[in-house]
This record gives sequence, structure tokens and C-alpha cells, in this order.
Amino acid sequence: MDSDNSKRLGMIGNPRDFLGGLGFLLLALFVLWATRDLPGQRGFQLGAGSVPRLFAMLLALNAVIVMALSVFGRGPSLDYALKPTIAVAALIAIGLATNHFAGPELAVVALIAASFAALRTLTALNIRGQVFIALAVLAFAAFIKSLGLFITVFALVAVSSAATKEYRPVESLIWALGLAVFSVLMFTLLLNQPISAIPPALLGR
Repeated sequence: MDSDNSKRLGMIGNPRDFLGGLGFLLLALFVLWATRDLPGQRGFQLGAGSVPRLFAMLLALNAVIVMALSVFGRGPSLDYALKPTIAVAALIAIGLATNHFAGPELAVVALIAASFAALRTLTALNIRGQVFIALAVLAFAAFIKSLGLFITVFALVAVSSAATKEYRPVESLIWALGLAVFSVLMFTLLLNQPISAIPPALLGR
């Protein structure tokens, strides 16, 4: 028997893509659940939950397609996919545990801190980009309602920019600040979207 085939997930020819797709599918379902209380679209006016739910649905669709193609494709054996899977499972465990005791905002903060602490490991496992893009989506879903648009966009840009190996912290923070200011001016002042620019708690809401 082919030793490579014996390490695959049954009839799945590319277990790495299958497990990756499954992880992103679970992430998309979590974002849909986390944004369930945010207002949706009303006519031509987008609600605070419209964009994150749209991206979550697109992510879920892409994940399902990747999982389906992995059944018929060929890729690295399960051994190759095991370490990245364990790393992602550890991050999920950190997020779930923190969410249980401290809420979604601190759960995302804990995940971001853990990912930056394990930056070299994530890079070596070739999942750095996927992890930080996923964290950026989670940050948007968790922060937009309670922390406002400015902090949310700042966090989204600062976190997603770490997805590349050419990441430079100072440049990332400058871009995050600039795009946060631009988003506030565009969406809250010019387009008059029903999104708070700063944490609603500071406004007594």
C-alpha cells in the first residue's frame, strides 16, 4: 500500500486543503453568529452588520468549494497538515476560553496577542496569512458594535497587515490610523451611516 495514501483522510486526496477549508467554514459561521444582533441593510442603506455578514458568506462559499475540490485533488499528506491544524486548534481554544470568561472583544484581543507572540511559528507553518486575515475579520465583527468604527478599522488594518512577511509595524500603524480617520469621515459624516465613530459607551448609549 502507498504510504502517502495511507496518511490521507479516507477518500480525501488533499487533506491540507480540506482542513483549511473546514477551519474557514467554522470561522465564517462564527462571524455570522457574532454579528447576528447588528442591523442589516435597509433599502439602499447598509447596516453595521451588512459588510461582515457579506464577507462571512463569501468566505463560507469559498471554504465549501475548497473542501469539495480537495476530495478530488492531490496534495500533501495528513502529516504535513497536522502541525498547522494543531496550531489553529490551539488559537481557537484560546479564543473560546477567553470568550467564555471575558466576552468576544477580549477574546479577539487574546487571539491577536497570541498570534503576534507566535509570529515565527505561524510563518514557519505557512499559515501566517490565513490566521491574520481571519483575525481581522473577527476583529471587525467583535469590535464594530461596542468599540465604534475608528478603533475597529484601526485594528482591522493593523492586524491584516501582519499577514505578509514584509510586515513593518510602524508603517502598518500609520496606515491603520489614516484609514481609520478616512473611514470615520466617509461613513459617519459623508454617508451618514448608522455606525458610531467612537465607543457608544462614551456617548452614554
